[in-house]
Amino acid sequence: MGSLGEVEPSAPSKSLCREDPGINLTSTLSSYVQHLERERAKLPSSKAQACHNAAEKSNIVALCNKVIAMTMDPEMYLFTTSLQFHFCSCLKTAVDLRVHEHVPQHGAIAVQQLAGAVGADEKLLRRIMRMLVSKSIFAEPEPGYYAHTPVSLVICAPNMPDLLSHRLEDGFRAASRHAEALAKLQYRDPNAKDVLGFQLAFSTTKNYWDYVEEDDPECGQRFSKAMRAVTVNKLGDVPKLYPFNKLVDDGGIIVDVGGGMGQVAQSILSHWHGLGLKCIVQDKFASKSGSTHPELEMQSYDFFSPQPVKETNPSTAAVLYDIDMMCLYGGKERTLSEWEELLKAADQRLEIKNVFRSPNQVSGILEVQLCCD
Repeated sequence: MGSLGEVEPSAPSKSLCREDPGINLTSTLSSYVQHLERERAKLPSSKAQACHNAAEKSNIVALCNKVIAMTMDPEMYLFTTSLQFHFCSCLKTAVDLRVHEHVPQHGAIAVQQLAGAVGADEKLLRRIMRMLVSKSIFAEPEPGYYAHTPVSLVICAPNMPDLLSHRLEDGFRAASRHAEALAKLQYRDPNAKDVLGFQLAFSTTKNYWDYVEEDDPECGQRFSKAMRAVTVNKLGDVPKLYPFNKLVDDGGIIVDVGGGMGQVAQSILSHWHGLGLKCIVQDKFASKSGSTHPELEMQSYDFFSPQPVKETNPSTAAVLYDIDMMCLYGGKERTLSEWEELLKAADQRLEIKNVFRSPNQVSGILEVQLCCD
């Protein structure tokens, strides 16, 4: 289970004149408004509105970005884009200060009061918040007063600060050395065995997994907690993506490799309750105390090691690989053809039997089977 790219690269599109993005944006937004009206939702305001079609949302965002790029002075657009790392730095500072905890859920807070609550210099906090307001992370309804937006409220969700800290600390540092790592590889497509930006940034020869296990276990625990907050695969959609009930006849065992704290497994078991399904969650940082379901078993496991769950019939276990694609690990987003190539490299008998996609998400599930000659 993971994020699926396009099935095949799209054919090159004809060059657009400057007016085309605006025309396309107007048409797409018109369709979006009609969707909201059908759903009897209010037009976008300070509150988040749901557009459940991932393709529509992606199209709107792409068109808006194109309009911005074609509206701004090209030099200024390039300059401001190259400075996005400052936004990451400001967001990390706000997360470290727990600003989201001190801004009221409703209403606003004065900068003087907020600075006192988080223990920061008022002038410094104004500069940090100015950047975050410009990106709509927080709002400034009147000068010197800060309020939540739908985006900043997300930071208040359980484990979200851990996810942001992981990305803005480990990921940010690794990304800062990524170009250097690629140059050392003479611009060859990297893999997990190469020296990546992570190794350069953290001055280690170990891969990410060995490093956090042996040198920085606190970082490993933060990563494990961070995976609880990952919403690329929304838990409500995961159980509906695949007919897990059909596994019952083959033993009903689901092995979630790299399953973090078992959040996906618990969602599946709750949705398909009473069928006799059992989930085994395997993760390097798995904790048995994290199991809150009688049919959920947590196993500490390194997925580079032989699989400990053995069955007489290979089809009795459904193995779900949850891979986080970051330059930290040497992973990559894959198209369907690249997934097929990867599976064949592992075993020529592996074949993709089916692809299950959700119209609401960019993720999906590949059903892979071992075809015996």
